[in-house]
Amino acid sequence: MNEPSPPAQSTHSPRRWLRRILLGISLLLFLIVVVGVAYWGLHQSRLNSELQYLRLQGMPTSIVELEDFYQIPSGVFDSTPLWTAAAKAVEQANLPVRGKDLPIIGAKNPPIPPPGEPWIELDAARILMQELDPVFQDIRTAAKAGGQARFPVQFSVKDPSLFPEVQALRQVVRLLCLDAHVAARDGDCERAFEDVRIVLKLPSVLQNEPLSIQQLIRIAIQAMGLGHLPKLLSSCAWDDVHLQLLQKEIAASDYQAGVIHALQGERAYALSAFDQFPLGSLNAFGKLGLLHRFELGLDALAQPWPEPLDRIEEMQRQDILDKHSGKRGLGMLGLLLSESTIEPMVKSGARAVARQRCAIIMLAVQRHHLRHGQWPASVAAIDSDLFGMTPLPAEWLLDPCDGTPLKFKETADLILIYSTGEDRQGNGGDIDLDDTSTTRPADTGYAIRKSAIP
Repeated sequence: MNEPSPPAQSTHSPRRWLRRILLGISLLLFLIVVVGVAYWGLHQSRLNSELQYLRLQGMPTSIVELEDFYQIPSGVFDSTPLWTAAAKAVEQANLPVRGKDLPIIGAKNPPIPPPGEPWIELDAARILMQELDPVFQDIRTAAKAGGQARFPVQFSVKDPSLFPEVQALRQVVRLLCLDAHVAARDGDCERAFEDVRIVLKLPSVLQNEPLSIQQLIRIAIQAMGLGHLPKLLSSCAWDDVHLQLLQKEIAASDYQAGVIHALQGERAYALSAFDQFPLGSLNAFGKLGLLHRFELGLDALAQPWPEPLDRIEEMQRQDILDKHSGKRGLGMLGLLLSESTIEPMVKSGARAVARQRCAIIMLAVQRHHLRHGQWPASVAAIDSDLFGMTPLPAEWLLDPCDGTPLKFKETADLILIYSTGEDRQGNGGDIDLDDTSTTRPADTGYAIRKSAIP
């Protein structure tokens, strides 16, 4: 009798299925790696191309290249040694201690009363100004030389304390503003004029500072100098020639170009900062996002005002949508490294341009009064040759915040020239009339007190 044959082995045994599954997973992983490497290689190649393009344009892409980017333009006098000496002289004067109870330079910073009212600290301020005559000589020597400065900066560590010379220039400005007020009270309006003129010249000296911190100091110097100008106009009967020279100094600084220069430097700094994150090969994705972000900001600044503000607001709206949708991925790191720089710098630039244009018009109002013996009823009523520029570019009469004509408002004792400010709403001339406000007013501009004009 034949024995029964054993059952045939199934071709679908568990082991064979397991091998097939493992093989499929391996192939899938292999494909993922291949696609990932190809995807990364594509982005790395694109990143290298974009960085190379920037270098060919003379733009820095690293901290090392930032050193070479920070240069005084060819043909411009290098006044660095002179301003370094002036800054050092002011620092060694120990103003925070010697002038601690005085306006502007002291911690207490009491207000300077209007002309005709007693000024309690005047004698102490006058004595200190006389003691600091050698310091003023250093400052005036540097200012007379003109040109620009290129201070030694440690770009490897971004800290305001590492820009001592630029920071010291703020103290130079405070000292000059105090001396201008003392000189005005003493009837020495020529000395007060020279003090103010130096303050208004300083932003041009710092035109090519390549980081946002440095450009913000430059803008703060402008704000400080222009903030004291209306009160000094009330104290000194400067003639038309003097007022025109002040307009020239105010107009000489290009704040939009300064902000662009700073963002170009910040882009290089941020690219280097990216290397500090442990992302390895994934840095290419983040850096591309960073470059795109800065490209949007710089493209915005290439447009006339108020287009940069419009585009920045659109960027902010898109950022909110992207954050909620999770679209940015690794690009979010680029956003975090750039959003604290681009938007604030654009807005600071708009405020600086608004102050600049308002001050030009304020002085034109004063010149109109000198020529005609009466105040203009509007900006349009001012003779075109009184704005300090011939021909006058039309945009100098426009508000950089909203593109409409800068506001002219007359009251019984005041003429206000102002911009709508950051909120772009217009608040009826909510400005700091005495340069003493501890908070930022809603509008940006200046006022002339008609009754106080000598």
